[in-house]
Amino acid sequence: MTFQLQHSQLGQVEGVKHDNGVVEYRGIQYAIITNSFAKSTIYHQRANEKGPVNATRKGLLRNASI
Repeated sequence: MTFQLQHSQLGQVEGVKHDNGVVEYRGIQYAIITNSFAKSTIYHQRANEKGPVNATRKGLLRNASI
């Protein structure tokens, strides 16, 4: 089940609502990294710039084999 929250800076954020009432927001982007050793920069998305923020899935997982 999904749940939608209206956030003052992010706009509409869609999360996952569990049976116990807890709402989980997954994979919200907060920084941009241009390459492996670069300093990260804060990601600024305007409210509803690209529609609702989909926070129902985990973020991008790169090939993390060690």
